[in-house]
This record gives sequence, C-alpha cells and structure tokens, in this order.
Amino acid sequence: MWSIIPKENQFFVLLNNAIENAYQSAVMLNQLINNLSNMSKYITELEKAENRGDDITHQVIELLNRTFITPLDREDLFAIIKEIDNIVDALETVAHRFEIYNVNQIKPEAKILSEMIINCTKELKSVVENLKDLKNTKLIKEKIIEVNRIEDEGDIVYRNAIKKLFSENRDKPIEVIIWKEIFGFLEDTLDACEDVANVIEGVVTKNA
Repeated sequence: MWSIIPKENQFFVLLNNAIENAYQSAVMLNQLINNLSNMSKYITELEKAENRGDDITHQVIELLNRTFITPLDREDLFAIIKEIDNIVDALETVAHRFEIYNVNQIKPEAKILSEMIINCTKELKSVVENLKDLKNTKLIKEKIIEVNRIEDEGDIVYRNAIKKLFSENRDKPIEVIIWKEIFGFLEDTLDACEDVANVIEGVVTKNA
C-alpha cells in the first residue's frame, strides 16, 4: 500500500502500534481479572487485539520484503515484532484459561502478576518509542533494566504462589491443576516481555 510516510519511519510506526496493542491487551486482561462477570466481553476484545497484532506483524514482514535498506538490521526488526506479538498471544492464552476452567474467584497473586505485566508493557512502550533515536541509549537501558527487575519480582511472586497453592489445597487437586497452569501462563507472559527487552538490548549494543 502506498504511504506518504517514509519507509524508515513506517517500521517505527508499526513497532509502536504493536507495543501499544500489547499494552492495551495487558490492561484488558487486568480488567477481566478484576471483573469476571464481563469475562466474555474482555476475551472478545483480546481476540481482536491478537488479530491486530498478527496484522501488524504481517505488515512489518511485507515492508521488510519491499525495503532494500532498513533502519535497523532486518533480522532485528523481525525479532522485535515477533517477540511483541508473543506478548499478545500469551495474554489471549491466559484469558481463555479463565473461560475454559470457568474460574469464578481470582487469587490475589494473579492480580499482582497482571499488574506487573501492565507495568512491563508500559516500560516497553517507552523503549520502543525511543528506538528511532538510538542516541538516547541511557533511557532505553534504564527502561530495559526496569523490565528485567519486574520480571525478576514476578518470578518470586510466581514461586510463592505455587508454593502456597500446593500447601493450602492438598484436598483440591483440580484447583491446583487449574491455578498452576494459569500462574504459569502469567509468568510466561512476563518472560515474553523480558524477551522483547533482551532483543532490543542486543540491538542497542550492536548499534552503539
């Protein structure tokens, strides 16, 4: 499709659209967790967001195929958009688990992990917004460090949640199975956020 935006800028526009979509998806999952009575509404919205993420990813790939000189190495641009898309995929997966297992009561650790995912995607928004100007590496690195810190804290919350789950529900094996899986997917989502940060950290180091 013809565009008045230079191709170099188009890549950054698409990356920003992708990470904004991931952030909004994180917010929607948090809203679902805090409002289970409207679960179907938020799942529908997350499904739409997942489709948007796929569409943006395809746009980046098509632009890579049409562009001879790219603002960053093409393998780096591809890696960044794929890792961002993984966040949205993971968020949709978590949402569907609440529906599949007909969850009607939320454990506090799920709310904590969900808030951490919001915070991670918010930090990543700033990282991606500054990718266009790699001179501002100090801010980018600070944000990446914060994403890593949040993910580390998330690991602790996850481990404690699993420990508590098994110790308090020995006579409820089904609940253990359900929540072990949900906690696992929430932790996987935080890992996906860290993966984006790690890829971008490598890009910054390469272009320093």
